[in-house]
Order: sequence, then C-alpha cells, then structure tokens
Amino acid sequence: MFIAEMTDVPTLNGMDSFTPPGWNLTGYRNSDYLDKVNTYIAENHLKNVCILNLQTMRWNLSQHFNR
Repeated sequence: MFIAEMTDVPTLNGMDSFTPPGWNLTGYRNSDYLDKVNTYIAENHLKNVCILNLQTMRWNLSQHFNR
C-alpha cells in the first residue's frame, strides 16, 4: 500500500483499516476471491486493473479482471 500511495498507483487491496463502501476483498486465498474482485471492479466501473502473480512476482494487466 505504501508503494501505491507514493507512486499514485491505484490499489484494490491495502490497509484493512481504511475500506471504501462495498469493499469486501478479504481472504485472498478463498475460492471466491476472484469473483469478489470482479464484482468490485464491475460495480465501480474500474478499467485497466492489474494483478500480481505471486508465483512469478510479476505484474500484468489481467484480462480476467477486465471483462
């Protein structure tokens, strides 16, 4: 979150103490996490959402999130 704040990179997940209305993106290891992310993106009309692949440690523009 600190890097996102310092570089003006919009971030979906960050500090749990500051959550906007409708934000329910806890439990990133849960099977419904990607569905919750997609719902949040759609409801907030977000575009160009990136995902961090924790296995490769690379950021990519995710087609899955940008339907």
